[in-house]
Amino acid sequence: MTDDEYIKVRAFLQQARMKDSAIKRKELQIRELESCLLPGAIRYDVDRVQSSPSDPMSRIMAEIDDLEHQIEQLKIEKAEAVAEVSRMIDKLEDETEKTVLAEYFIGRAPMTEVADIIGYGVRQTFRIRKRGIENMAELLKDVTV
Repeated sequence: MTDDEYIKVRAFLQQARMKDSAIKRKELQIRELESCLLPGAIRYDVDRVQSSPSDPMSRIMAEIDDLEHQIEQLKIEKAEAVAEVSRMIDKLEDETEKTVLAEYFIGRAPMTEVADIIGYGVRQTFRIRKRGIENMAELLKDVTV
């Protein structure tokens, strides 16, 4: 298996993780924008004066709304990616490889936890993951050809 093939398979398996990272970044943006909506020092003893013709609160709320729609779309894409990756993992012959790949790429478990689940050492678990990725490359060749 070439390095290029290995990278492609890992990218395929990490689709759900990448979508999850994008969702978390957008949620962080929303939290920061929401913090901008909190009123500063509100004074009721002076007349209200609008200093600019634009309303920054409305613009911030529109940005938050747009980010929320993007998050919903990413969640749909993540669900589709999880289903696709799960179907491909299920096509593997070795049950241990299936477990390692599913726990690591779908369940996002750290390798130490995956090793505990399958009852192997961490080093052997890394080898099983690599072998699973290599076998997944063969399956993906059959699907894309």
